[in-house]
Amino acid sequence: MHHYAKHISWLSALPAFEEITFAGEVESKIFRYEGRAGASEVSHSIFTAMIIRSDEDLIWTSFSELFGRAIKEAAEKMRGFYGFTLLSLDLSSRIEAFDVSAFATLLANHGRKLAPGESAVIPFGACCGILKKRMEESWGKIDVAYPLQVFRKAPSELDTLVKKMFKLCPAAGERSIMLISDFSRTPLFQFGEEVQTERLRTCLRKGEAVLGERFPEIYINDRNGRVELGAQFQL
Repeated sequence: MHHYAKHISWLSALPAFEEITFAGEVESKIFRYEGRAGASEVSHSIFTAMIIRSDEDLIWTSFSELFGRAIKEAAEKMRGFYGFTLLSLDLSSRIEAFDVSAFATLLANHGRKLAPGESAVIPFGACCGILKKRMEESWGKIDVAYPLQVFRKAPSELDTLVKKMFKLCPAAGERSIMLISDFSRTPLFQFGEEVQTERLRTCLRKGEAVLGERFPEIYINDRNGRVELGAQFQL
């Protein structure tokens, strides 16, 4: 397994891979990884989206404000232009327990060791991200890419996110996995709720018809556990 994989909480919701590497942000708030079960195995493209329902966005707002303070404090101790991509987080713990100064110090210590073009994996509690130094400067600045998106549509419209991710499925012959991690305290996925269930069933059937052998494994992971939609809808 890739050296940072053990720090990414959502990996427990996926099938086992010996190696996982981060490939970047392919769509706004949708990240792509490459997973390989073994040296001779075909790689899987893993597309991830992290969401929270709009009536709970205060939780995310509170966390991102604290995180932003840590980023600003770290940048003041660094010299250069950096990018930080947050790959994993935990909103189930008390937000006030996040130690701004400790995280800022950790970032600054790693950042000072990097040469332009180099990157470092930064695990901190339930958070994990990649810090990359883009160029040398006399000042310090850190651009942050956050993975979490507030789902502002009704829960019944969860299929719209699935449709968006379908468009990212790779060419025929490649395998892919889609993972939607829901950080809401009241999960968006409610199997059996009439409108949502019917919309998802229609979306999945159309996706299967269009994608054929490229139809991906689709997981939703929330506080109720992991669900594979193909199995749930008996596709």
